[in-house]
Amino acid sequence: GRMFAGWLRKQDVDTSDIRKYWYEFDDGRASVQANCYPDRLAGAFRQHLLEEWIPKRATGYFAEKDPAALPFLAKIYPQALPKA
Repeated sequence: GRMFAGWLRKQDVDTSDIRKYWYEFDDGRASVQANCYPDRLAGAFRQHLLEEWIPKRATGYFAEKDPAALPFLAKIYPQALPKA
């Protein structure tokens, strides 16, 4: 969400023309307008995922959402492990 959009802006990508859609959460939270990223940004998303989100956020995310996934995350993406 916001992390990727902020990263795009740091890469000099104009995000003002990205289409929006209403996203409805299953848990009853208020709907939000979310970005509908064009296919041309798929490579940028992958780069962001591998260079930013996985090393900086994946461990914390999976520790909260699915702790059983952590051993697999460590095998697939060792860069996701916290630095000792």
